[in-house]
Amino acid sequence: MTAIRLHAPAPGWALEADVVVIGSGVAGLTAALRCAAAGVKVTVVTKARLDDGSTRWAQGGIAAALGDGDTPDQHLDDTLVA
Repeated sequence: MTAIRLHAPAPGWALEADVVVIGSGVAGLTAALRCAAAGVKVTVVTKARLDDGSTRWAQGGIAAALGDGDTPDQHLDDTLVA
């Protein structure tokens, strides 16, 4: 197997942080806010636009197959469709 080496451009900026949160959805911003409230220097990294994330597709928070007649397969299908 031949290894593939990916080449990235040289960074255009540098930043120091105690915590880097990847994602600016509800979960990422909640984590960032809690870290900041604890006095930790936080940097949030997101996609090109804030509304590119998946939070808007969330249907009430953490989802699980808990209802009568609900199955893990139905939950998977719902997740993939969203």
